[in-house]
Amino acid sequence: MLKEEHFVANPQLKPIAVTATGYNNIDVEAARKANISVCNVRGYSTISVAEHAIMMLLELHRNLPAYMQDVQNGAWQQLPVYCHFGAPLRDIYGKTIAIFRRGNIGKHIGEIGELAAAFGINVI
Repeated sequence: MLKEEHFVANPQLKPIAVTATGYNNIDVEAARKANISVCNVRGYSTISVAEHAIMMLLELHRNLPAYMQDVQNGAWQQLPVYCHFGAPLRDIYGKTIAIFRRGNIGKHIGEIGELAAAFGINVI
């Protein structure tokens, strides 16, 4: 955590650009008093967060956690047939997602990278 004592001890500090989402690890009020601006690095992790959102959408929609648990519990290995029908299986193709606050990440999911479109997902 960057606090007032850090700013006082380092008067050469100018703007602080954080390569993370948010800057809750910086005492912003103390930085302001020391005339140091605090911001995030523009575009930081846009692609990673957009890809993570699509990954989670697929994981949760296809019930991957439930099927992983079934594998760990041996449910698949104990079946007399080749197919396991545990948690419901749902296709994502043709489904619709809504993206609110169309910043860089939302645009990448829905427009720029067309990640959602690659899976046949309609975007609102």
